[in-house]
Amino acid sequence: MISIGRLEARDRSAWEELFAGYQAFYGRPDWPRENYDEAWRRFQQDDRIHARGARVDGQLGRGSCTVGPRTGSGGTGYCVPSVA
Repeated sequence: MISIGRLEARDRSAWEELFAGYQAFYGRPDWPRENYDEAWRRFQQDDRIHARGARVDGQLGRGSCTVGPRTGSGGTGYCVPSVA
């Protein structure tokens, strides 16, 4: 069964693997540890930036989506897919 929902504490290690792949793709393979911690903290607050994950049989899948506000005027926001 496939479900979509907020990232939960049990998703942290799988999310880090996906996010590391995203960072490496954009040329940041050595992104500082504290940046991962800050991103996770903000995702858990779920106010200005939101992270959702697709789960297959309860396990985080190979993709997730981070949604946040646009920094410019207009528009509804952005989605950053993370796929390893």
